[in-house]
Amino acid sequence: MAALGTFVPGKYTATYGGTAVGMVENGFWIRWRGHKKEIRGTNAFGEMKIDGIYRGVDAYVECVFKEWNATVQKIIWPWVTISADTDKGKLGIMGQLDSGLAAALVLTPLSGSPAASNSGGIWTFTYTTLAAENDVRFFAGLDERNVPVLLDVVPYNDGTYDRLFTFT
Repeated sequence: MAALGTFVPGKYTATYGGTAVGMVENGFWIRWRGHKKEIRGTNAFGEMKIDGIYRGVDAYVECVFKEWNATVQKIIWPWVTISADTDKGKLGIMGQLDSGLAAALVLTPLSGSPAASNSGGIWTFTYTTLAAENDVRFFAGLDERNVPVLLDVVPYNDGTYDRLFTFT
């Protein structure tokens, strides 16, 4: 019997800056949004959009961390190096660039899962850092500490191409 479609579920492991992030809730949302300047306001077509000019892409990775470990804490407080609990809450140096604060997020599908066999890909986001739109929040109480996070994917040049990520 043949499958009704090609599906790609599967567990992914993740590292940030080469260190495991631990468990996340369900998985990772990878999203991007293209930008364009719309061409409109002509004497022939009025305010109707008649074309557009490509103006770049923003990319993001979303997840909910289920563990409270050193890697997660580095992700949610990237402005300083946290080497002791007393470093948490420090503001760091104003004017730091995202590209200097960023680290690689690598998502690897579990071998043998449909995610590995049907898409076969490892997502490598070479530069990711906490997004400005992200409101870091977590619960301090009797339940586990779930930490929802939105990461910016920072563009870079790989020596040949300008890119946001690789998929290999």
